[in-house]
Amino acid sequence: RNLAMGSGTGVTPYVAAGLLFANLDVLDHESTDFSIPFRLGSEFRFSQELRVTAELQFRVKDDFNDDISFVTGVNLPF
Repeated sequence: RNLAMGSGTGVTPYVAAGLLFANLDVLDHESTDFSIPFRLGSEFRFSQELRVTAELQFRVKDDFNDDISFVTGVNLPF
């Protein structure tokens, strides 16, 4: 759902869950991992050409990565 803030600007919040499978193979050590990342984020639209995304990820039962991470990015048209 898009929440309008003014002329051309707005915020689109989202919640998502996924399945993450990872395989680690270094020299003689091989390991696999399965986790369920939950994501909570928003896309901030400053104009039609500029959108900034911020997301907080909670990775349940992840042995390879951190349990919590913060991700940001910019979406530009091309």
